[in-house]
Amino acid sequence: MPPAENQWVLTLGKIKSNPLYSQSKSLSFINPFGLVSKTKDEEDLLRVADFVSHSIYSCVNKTPDNFGNVETRYWREISSRFATDGRGRIEGVGLKCIHSIKQLKLDAQVEKMFLDARGVPS
Repeated sequence: MPPAENQWVLTLGKIKSNPLYSQSKSLSFINPFGLVSKTKDEEDLLRVADFVSHSIYSCVNKTPDNFGNVETRYWREISSRFATDGRGRIEGVGLKCIHSIKQLKLDAQVEKMFLDARGVPS
């Protein structure tokens, strides 16, 4: 097993045996030895996951390269497609944070955007 994959097995094993967050308990069903690594060229859905994670990261990325400005357009374009609760709320269902959105100390407009995000009820 390559070192990177071995690290995942060790890390997942630690999380499974001692979950620090209640959300981590859902990982107990994953068999770490069943994980394989693939590149985006080998698996198209990885491109989708990469785009989704980048859209969220762009909402909080305040680097000198972007002059401290965040970009929320990507999130606004795709957020309605996230999983929702019965009332259409994305937060807590399609967008799950290890910490609450309030604990992340986001810009007020970004926090409101995440909390107010709605999709088609599942």
